[in-house]
Amino acid sequence: MKSLRVLLIGMCIWTASLETKIITMYDFLHNNTFDQACLNRAVLIKIWAPGSILSMMIQQSFEEVSMECNQTPVVFVDCSVNNDYCFIKDHFSIKMIPTIIALKNGVEIARLTGYQSKEKIKELAETLLQP
Repeated sequence: MKSLRVLLIGMCIWTASLETKIITMYDFLHNNTFDQACLNRAVLIKIWAPGSILSMMIQQSFEEVSMECNQTPVVFVDCSVNNDYCFIKDHFSIKMIPTIIALKNGVEIARLTGYQSKEKIKELAETLLQP
């Protein structure tokens, strides 16, 4: 049986297996500016809001893709638009929640908005691996 941990982000609580690569925005920034944290990295950011049904619907798919991409250099970041990270919503001109943004070396290369299938999320992650 896999060990489980509980993640508390914003006002939402869910369980995640230990194999997940998803980190919080707080851990991603870790005393850096957003631009510094994105340099020389492939990053997939899921921007969501507590209470959003669509956000909850894509959580499992995002987590599964992060586990399937466990051996890749893609960094999976989970970001609630509440509290300290509301700047992300303005920075990326977010019009709909949830939104998943693919960044390569700090530059947005693609985004998905609204509910997305696991396959679409995986395709987006794989675009980050292309030269």
